Amino acid sequence: IAAAESSDAILFTATAPTAEAAADAANTWADVYVETKRQDAIDSIDSAVEAFQADLADFRAERTSIRKPIDDLEDELAGNDLTDEERAVLEGQLTRLQNDLEPDLNVVDAKVEAVAASIAELQLNARLAAAGAARVVQVAAPPQHPTNASLERNLLLGLVIGLILGAAVALL
Repeated sequence: IAAAESSDAILFTATAPTAEAAADAANTWADVYVETKRQDAIDSIDSAVEAFQADLADFRAERTSIRKPIDDLEDELAGNDLTDEERAVLEGQLTRLQNDLEPDLNVVDAKVEAVAASIAELQLNARLAAAGAARVVQVAAPPQHPTNASLERNLLLGLVIGLILGAAVALL
């Protein structure tokens, strides 16, 4: 495995007893690399989505707790056993409470919307990552000629070493 100097490409090479086996090995390594990169991208995005979903749940719980006093007053107002004077007092309290809590609710609502938008964007990125961030540019083909030392060179080298060893044994 080697990185190409002038690009973002990775070159996979392999040696094997046969040319076909070498090409198959290089292609297998490239395919595994592509799948690993794809899965890593998906896993990374999934973990970010999970973190944002936890934040979203926290913001929704915060909104519910801020809104609880308003909901309680609205429940009281829904009761039928109130006098007109009690109803007017509760409606005044409700209006003041809504005015007091509206800025806090708006901030939390903005956070909820931002996190929900981030989740939607990450889910789109996950679909794109499933298509693959890495790809095989060229499939390895079996070489036409052996890439290791040639037979003639090996025979010549063996003859020279054999002569030297033979001479050494004769002198010994």
